[in-house]
Amino acid sequence: MARSPFWTLDPPVVHLNHGSFGAVPRTVQEVQRALREEMETNPDAWFRELPERVGRARAAVARFLRVPAEHTALVTNASAEVSTVLGCLPLPPGGEVLLTDHTLSSPRWTRGCWPTPSART
Repeated sequence: MARSPFWTLDPPVVHLNHGSFGAVPRTVQEVQRALREEMETNPDAWFRELPERVGRARAAVARFLRVPAEHTALVTNASAEVSTVLGCLPLPPGGEVLLTDHTLSSPRWTRGCWPTPSART
């Protein structure tokens, strides 16, 4: 199998799900490398400026999605996203959360956060 110019993934392996394991294109890896280098050269400045940088990134994502930045949250992965959203939803007494048996496991972890959990899987 020919090596892709866009990925550094192992060529003999066919990767069908890039999202689950953090595989990113070469160009993104280059930006990540530059950011790590910047952080390592002056960690104090990096972490002082980090909240503003994250705010700018959040605003850029919000513009792309055409939603207000204050309605946008950056999370580390899909599991954190699901847990964050479900953790904010009130579950009234007698309410139910329906989960499939082939979904992310994070909703199962999150249901413990509700005062009166009632879930059927």
